[in-house]
Amino acid sequence: MLENNIDKNLLTLFYNNISTLKIENRSILIERIFNFFNDTITTGQYYIDDNVISVLPLKDNVFLGKYIGIDSEEYTANVCHELLHMSSTYVDNNTDMIFSGFSQIGKNNIGIAIDDAYTEMLVYRLFDFNKDYMSYQYEISITN
Repeated sequence: MLENNIDKNLLTLFYNNISTLKIENRSILIERIFNFFNDTITTGQYYIDDNVISVLPLKDNVFLGKYIGIDSEEYTANVCHELLHMSSTYVDNNTDMIFSGFSQIGKNNIGIAIDDAYTEMLVYRLFDFNKDYMSYQYEISITN
């Protein structure tokens, strides 16, 4: 299906990264600690070094009598967002630089906010998810 819609030559990074990709549920406790100390809320993350997508679990988890996690549409939107990061990530071991979407990570990090905003915008344009889950509202308004 991908090759019917996208030039095969443009899928090289996707194919290289997807072959070893793992998707796992994040620990709610670790996530809350991370969010507290970083003053942020994240529900998904692509770990480049390990080639792992980590997403908060679905709301069917019960902790201290409360449902925790995210609903299925938000879970799927998170996985799609992180898959877009994965499909555009290249690690240059000669220069210790990471290129992912519009960001360049290494000695000087550039483009990280615009990369996440544009990735989020693409997820909702390509997959038509409920906009209530969209993150990076301010950044998207700038990139749109």
